[in-house]
Amino acid sequence: MSVYQEKSKQNLTAADLLLRNSLYPPSIHCSYYSCIQLIFHILFNKLHLNEESFRADVRNHRTGSHIWASKLIESEIYKIDKSDYKWFQKSFPEIKKLRENADYSPLPMNQGDGHDAIRRAESINNLMIRLFK
Repeated sequence: MSVYQEKSKQNLTAADLLLRNSLYPPSIHCSYYSCIQLIFHILFNKLHLNEESFRADVRNHRTGSHIWASKLIESEIYKIDKSDYKWFQKSFPEIKKLRENADYSPLPMNQGDGHDAIRRAESINNLMIRLFK
């Protein structure tokens, strides 16, 4: 198991533990990072993208690593299944928005938000696992 894959699993476990302890914003944060780390696992270990080249591309395109990684995985999903691509294109920004609200907004987060983030992360991760066996 790659480091990114292990971190992805740990973050989903942490999200559940945090939610059970009414720590909603960090639970949402961990749910989102579970997806990002699984994307990194797929890019670097399944698709054999060079991590150094990836970091250089992030710098050259003057974007963040999460945005660049999500664009790369979107294009790979598009090659496999157009309907999964459309679903991912809708779903990933939704969990990202939840994480941004949890991390940077004064809006209160609640148990429903935490459950929603975990459910979304599980769905996104399951899609990627299914597509990139």
